[in-house]
Amino acid sequence: MSEEPVVALLEALLARVRASDPEEMAARLRADPGAGDRALTGLVLLGEALATGREPSDAAATGRPERVSIPVHDDDIAQQRKSS
Repeated sequence: MSEEPVVALLEALLARVRASDPEEMAARLRADPGAGDRALTGLVLLGEALATGREPSDAAATGRPERVSIPVHDDDIAQQRKSS
């Protein structure tokens, strides 16, 4: 897989995010909380495809968990440690 199309895609996405209205973006995420998860999953799949030399569609075919929990606060980390 060539990195150039992926880099161009990521640059275009970043330009759209930078040009977005933060209030509108927050409202869209409140209306569809899964949108953020889907966007991040797409970026992870692109990164995995680049790292392994596979096409993004191949990386997506291997499957991903529906939801990944990433602790962002100290109490989230403590709770995650208790449950592991």
